Amino acid sequence: MNPFKHGQIVTGDDFCGRHDELKVLHERIETGQNVVLYGERRCGKSSLIAEAVRRSKNRQAVFVDLLNVRSVEDVCKRIAAGLFKLEKAETLFRKLARTLAALRPTLSLD
Repeated sequence: MNPFKHGQIVTGDDFCGRHDELKVLHERIETGQNVVLYGERRCGKSSLIAEAVRRSKNRQAVFVDLLNVRSVEDVCKRIAAGLFKLEKAETLFRKLARTLAALRPTLSLD
């Protein structure tokens, strides 16, 4: 059985190998340096980036699929959609955090 997953971004336990590249990319992200990552199609570039961001502290990423982009307007729409998705997720997270912070568990004996 093939342990590799194709056609999707993998992180965590499903991400394997590329320790040196992951370390360098993680360091660059933490220090705020710009990075250009290029390679053949389907070699795991997106998974490498996603795993590096996942391991980073207080960092988020907006993933924008630019495949089949036809115009500058299309690029802008896709970036805006990615930012909206990130903002929506952050808003939900903040609401959940406020709700959980307001809970005051009690223990009583009957």
